[in-house]
Amino acid sequence: MSGEPRVDKTGTQAGETPMSLDSSTSSRMAAYSRGLKTDVFYHLGLDTDMDLHATFGNVKFFVLMGSAQRAEYFAEAMGNALVSKGMPKPVVERLGKTERYSMYKVGPVVSVSHGMGGPSIHILLNELAKLCDRAGIVDSVKWIRMGTSGGCGVPPGTVVVTTQAMNDEWNHTGVCPAWQSRQDPHRCVDMKFVDAILESVPDTSCC
Repeated sequence: MSGEPRVDKTGTQAGETPMSLDSSTSSRMAAYSRGLKTDVFYHLGLDTDMDLHATFGNVKFFVLMGSAQRAEYFAEAMGNALVSKGMPKPVVERLGKTERYSMYKVGPVVSVSHGMGGPSIHILLNELAKLCDRAGIVDSVKWIRMGTSGGCGVPPGTVVVTTQAMNDEWNHTGVCPAWQSRQDPHRCVDMKFVDAILESVPDTSCC
């Protein structure tokens, strides 16, 4: 029918970049997204017709947390932290729409809420990963999930930094599903980044 897109034998619509059938799932997803004239990140309220590099090109960290209010508070706190380091306070920018997620940018940091549960954060990470790819920062940006740590067996107020990942069978061995591929859980955590976070904590042992 004339109103339907033409699809060739590879399953690619006319005008789009074909995907290699023997490439990894993540590579094929990136190839598909890059081949679209416009890719819409619907739940974020953003798309590739916008100048994503101008907005996100300087971003170094994505910090994800559950609630929208916490994401806003963290963005404000990050702005104040930059001031405490002698830098001018950056403007806290609210980005995109807020029906599903709330996203704020302050300097090189993006603070974004992901809602409740695995499916919600999975959708967010899907769209953010494609956004970062289009903005040219997907290989350099760091990802942090921040939240409460109840049930870890530590006193209230303790800051807990993750050093291991669990797979879908609730253990530290074997594999974990990621983009329909299989990964070693020990590779899910960047230990150099973890060490840098720990080294940045002020020494309060004398107080």
